[in-house]
Amino acid sequence: MVTVPHQQVAQDGFNFDPVVSTVTESERRELTVTALHTELKRTLNGLGEVRVSGEVHGVKQYPGGGRFLTLKDRAAQISVRVPPNRDRWCRAVQGESVVVNGRMETFTRTGSLTLTASSIDPVGAGAVAAMIAQSRDRLRADGLLDRPRRPLPLLPRKVGLVCGNDAAVLHDIRSVIERRFPAYCLVVVEVSQSSAESITEGIALATADPFVDVVIIARGGGDSTALLPYSNEHLCRAVAACRVPVVSAIGHEIDRPLCDEIADARAATPSVAAALVIPDRFALQGRTEALRNRSWAAFVTMTDRARNRTNLAGQGIVAGPGRSVDRARNALESIAWAQSLDRRIANAKHELELVRNHDLMVSRLAIARESVVGIGHRTALAPSSVPHRARLQSLSAQIESLSPQQVLSRGFAVVTGEDGQVIRDAAQVRTGHRLTVRVSNGLIEVDVVTSSIETNTAETNTVEP
Repeated sequence: MVTVPHQQVAQDGFNFDPVVSTVTESERRELTVTALHTELKRTLNGLGEVRVSGEVHGVKQYPGGGRFLTLKDRAAQISVRVPPNRDRWCRAVQGESVVVNGRMETFTRTGSLTLTASSIDPVGAGAVAAMIAQSRDRLRADGLLDRPRRPLPLLPRKVGLVCGNDAAVLHDIRSVIERRFPAYCLVVVEVSQSSAESITEGIALATADPFVDVVIIARGGGDSTALLPYSNEHLCRAVAACRVPVVSAIGHEIDRPLCDEIADARAATPSVAAALVIPDRFALQGRTEALRNRSWAAFVTMTDRARNRTNLAGQGIVAGPGRSVDRARNALESIAWAQSLDRRIANAKHELELVRNHDLMVSRLAIARESVVGIGHRTALAPSSVPHRARLQSLSAQIESLSPQQVLSRGFAVVTGEDGQVIRDAAQVRTGHRLTVRVSNGLIEVDVVTSSIETNTAETNTVEP
């Protein structure tokens, strides 16, 4: 830590303690005020960034942004300027002991010497605890402490590591990689572990690589003051907003910065964090082999079951059609046989009515008789056919009584003309016509001598049947 020289406070500004000058009069340089400020700036720039501890007094907020305060210790004080763009990284509470990180600057117009702060951190267990408690309350109010934690990837493509240039942390993590998965891709971003802003930028740099699937924030440990940047509220919000899961490995088991409560996973040490993130190559190979064996066994089992079901189905197909066809035939015959019989009888009656020629009548009656006989045979085999068989016999008797052959056997005859038309009226016959007379056992052809209207005499030629 760099501190400013011991000073005494005067009314007109800061005056260094008088020292005994050993420079002769001839060696003194004569400078203008501007040249003196130039020399002071050159000297202060060579001093670099310093860490100055003291108590905060006289905090003033300016409308245009930024703050001014006075940093005091027992014997001296110095003005501190907080630029507007650094306001969120600088906590300044009246009377609180803090450490200011920044650079010394001199302003030519005012002639003042000012410490421009880049960050202000509280000092002391009480102040640190109060700051962390306030930040925790704000984060809880925004739902970041209770948010669902993202699971760590099983096989990340790349692992991001945000850490300082601590050789021990890198050595521990790389040794875990060599043991679990040699040559695993690790993206290392070195940051200033005393600056929350630097750590936040490191997370952004690590996740800029699209192949980084998880980030480890690692530190080798330290006291509460050294770990204070990892409790910074803005860093915690950056961890919660990170596009990939974040593992916090800061300090040891007793060290619990606020970042541990926000991260997706917490590890006691960087080595434990590496073991959580880096997969075990040999375990993965064994698991893959076991899954392959299980998949093959499941495939064989399913194939055997499918084959057995196919065989059983084939046996059913072979043995079952006979029974199925018999049941179907019986059902169809028991349902449709009566309708079929009625249709066939109706058709036979219709044909009898349409028959005008005896030969056509006889042939169609024979066909109808055969159909009826066939229906009778099939009906005799049908289930529950006893009442229907009686009906069939009755209808068959009716058909027989309607047969022209039965009528002819009783002494009647059918007379047809030369054109084959049945003679129903004497007016259809003229002298000289040849007629055919059908009796029960043959045909007789006759020549008409006179019509029935004139006389009943006719010359007859008999034709043997």
